Amino acid sequence: MILYLIASGEFEEREFLRRIRKALKGGVDWVQIRIKDPAKTARIVKESLKLKEDFNFNLIVNDYPEVAMEYGADGAHIGKEDDDPVRVRKMLKNKILGISCYNDIKRGRMAQAVGADYAAFGALFPTATKKKTVKLNPDTVKAAKKELKIPVCVIGGIRRENIDIAMSLGPDIIAISSAIFLAEDPEGEARFFKSKMG
Repeated sequence: MILYLIASGEFEEREFLRRIRKALKGGVDWVQIRIKDPAKTARIVKESLKLKEDFNFNLIVNDYPEVAMEYGADGAHIGKEDDDPVRVRKMLKNKILGISCYNDIKRGRMAQAVGADYAAFGALFPTATKKKTVKLNPDTVKAAKKELKIPVCVIGGIRRENIDIAMSLGPDIIAISSAIFLAEDPEGEARFFKSKMG
């Protein structure tokens, strides 16, 4: 099971990178940079790639596939209001493409059909990380696991007190944002979640 950090928050760049490094020390497998400013995203991506000297992880860029291509990140993640999935798949070539599927199995089928590498479903629990979220029905995850051949990711409000519920749905990837990235001890929190995943 992949532990996927969604790095998002109002930190200045040095602190943002310090938190990513700490989370990687704690065992995070993938890191997504989710910042709504393309210029800041590009700077953080460029610096985060230097962490590959010390850690083996995949770096994913949210919303800006062009940034992923320009700086050599491992892939990009797009949602409903972002770029056309077919165009992004072509642009990314062999890089990782993740697609947000909310609570919609049809979007999961679309993600698979266009060649996405994983389908992300959420929000599983209430979350403050994103303003507008769709409540995820656990049955959607179960249906996706049965029907889709690509990995299924769950996201949204996952924290210590509900990680067991998230894991009981059998996802391939668990994406966590504030419970790790905004924590006082990102390394310790990442280590906790990673140990739960075996």
